[in-house]
Amino acid sequence: MDKHFQKVYDRLMAKRKVDPKKGCWLWTGTLDRGGYGQFYYNGKVSRAHRVAGALFLGADLSKGREQCILHRCDVRNCFNPGHLYIGTYKDNNRDCVKKRR
Repeated sequence: MDKHFQKVYDRLMAKRKVDPKKGCWLWTGTLDRGGYGQFYYNGKVSRAHRVAGALFLGADLSKGREQCILHRCDVRNCFNPGHLYIGTYKDNNRDCVKKRR
């Protein structure tokens, strides 16, 4: 396993609490105003689920709003890669309307 991957993985897992009912990996560190986990990554503060998307799903965080990391579970502080998927800003808006958020 790549050393960088391992270091980031270890830091993410250190802030993980597993919800036994839903299987969510709940972020136990600092949350932003929107309830998303905050994680220091590549020299800046990122959202924990976005870092998990990069690590486990191969998302390219440099694409910004072009590439979103969406939650199947709708739990903002969840970063379980099994609950995440890569989409676009348009996909995210469509998901919000579908789920009436």
